[in-house]
Amino acid sequence: MSEYQYYEFRAVDRPLTSQELGRLRTLSTRARISSTSFVNVYNYGDFRVDPDRLVEKYFDAFVYVANWGSHYLTLRLPKDVFAPSELAPFCDGESFRAWSKAGYTILSFRADELENDYGDSGEGWMDALLPVRAELLRAGSRALYLGWLLALQHGAVDDDQPEPPLPPGLSSLSSPLRSLSEFLGIDEDLIESAAELSPNLDVPALSREKLSNWIAALPEPEKNVLLLELATGEKPNAIGQLMRRFDRECVGPAAGEPRARRTAGELLAAADRLTKEKALREEQRLQAERQAEEQEKAAERAKYLDSLVEREAGVWERLDPLIATKRPDDYDRAVSSLVDLRDLAARKGCTAVFQERLRNLRARHAAKSSLLGKLNQAGLVSTSSKAESQTA
Repeated sequence: MSEYQYYEFRAVDRPLTSQELGRLRTLSTRARISSTSFVNVYNYGDFRVDPDRLVEKYFDAFVYVANWGSHYLTLRLPKDVFAPSELAPFCDGESFRAWSKAGYTILSFRADELENDYGDSGEGWMDALLPVRAELLRAGSRALYLGWLLALQHGAVDDDQPEPPLPPGLSSLSSPLRSLSEFLGIDEDLIESAAELSPNLDVPALSREKLSNWIAALPEPEKNVLLLELATGEKPNAIGQLMRRFDRECVGPAAGEPRARRTAGELLAAADRLTKEKALREEQRLQAERQAEEQEKAAERAKYLDSLVEREAGVWERLDPLIATKRPDDYDRAVSSLVDLRDLAARKGCTAVFQERLRNLRARHAAKSSLLGKLNQAGLVSTSSKAESQTA
């Protein structure tokens, strides 16, 4: 299987200008380029431009998929969405990074040790992951926490380091955040362990009347600035900023985090315990299924043997004619019938009678080594013929 790499960039807040499109076309003659996207696929070779630089200059999102197990997501946000001090506790190592450039904050999620999936072309991930950016624009920190868990999973966090601020709603991830977790291969048990202390995300229904009254009360100059920013497109995040302010002033803060933060080592240990508990429950479930299946088979076997009682004599009578054909298939049928007769004898408490008849049958056909081998393999060895079986 040849190497495969998928690059997709997306512009969200504004379309690319004709000059920008021209510069992008000089980077690749094979890419699919539009005013909002840049898509390139490589089966051999590589894209010789740093994707981070393209995000810094042109795009709001970047998705990368390589069939050797690398998945990257990069998101560009307006710089004022998160203060550097808010991002710092979540960033560790190369798995999750944040930096500022030209009025933007860039967030980078990187997973490099995923199981190879040669059926994943990369297409479709951008549409599934892009809504993560919308949540971040509302200053939602669940994606940031998932980034930290990714770094923790990859061994980039010291065991004694405390976790970052725990966001509410970690136990009820949105569909985009579930896609993010899947895309990055974040351990589900690690997320579940981290979410144990995460308060519920209680999102009250947005009251149009409440929002309307709040906007009406804003100072006139602020509203004029907001309308100007929207009309000129100079601040695409103006609506997001407005709604975050509304959340702070009218909706109120989310439930507080626990008093004592857990350490990275404690979270890893909790995830390990959870994984083992799930494995134990799964093994117990499978064992119960196996026992139920065995009991069902035993009941069916008992029912069949009971039905064989009236036909027992006829089954014995058909054995010698079957064996006389010397055909392997008939030998198999004879052996199968003998197994049934043996089990029936045990059920009736007359194993000694069966053993006597088996000895006689083996004696009559002692020259048929193939038959004796099949009998031995089926455990149809009479007490007096064990030595014979070992010799054969």
